[in-house]
Amino acid sequence: MNHLHASQVRWTADGSVILDDASLLAAKGSVTGLIGPNGCGKSSLLRVIAGLLGAETALVTWQDEDLVSLPRRTRARLTRRKKRWTR
Repeated sequence: MNHLHASQVRWTADGSVILDDASLLAAKGSVTGLIGPNGCGKSSLLRVIAGLLGAETALVTWQDEDLVSLPRRTRARLTRRKKRWTR
């Protein structure tokens, strides 16, 4: 499958739960919006997916490959390479 999938994302900051069982599915070639009120965790979810924040729990895959255990640089290279391959 050609998509980015994040599920079971849980992240806390200073003892406050910011994300609790958050999920996102973005299919290749689609436009996906992430909307919600200020402070609800939209940017935090994107930062967890990008590897900029370490979540307590998270399942993140790109085209069915696990991204959670990969360093940020490797994640960026993998997604860039896959994009090139699927043209």
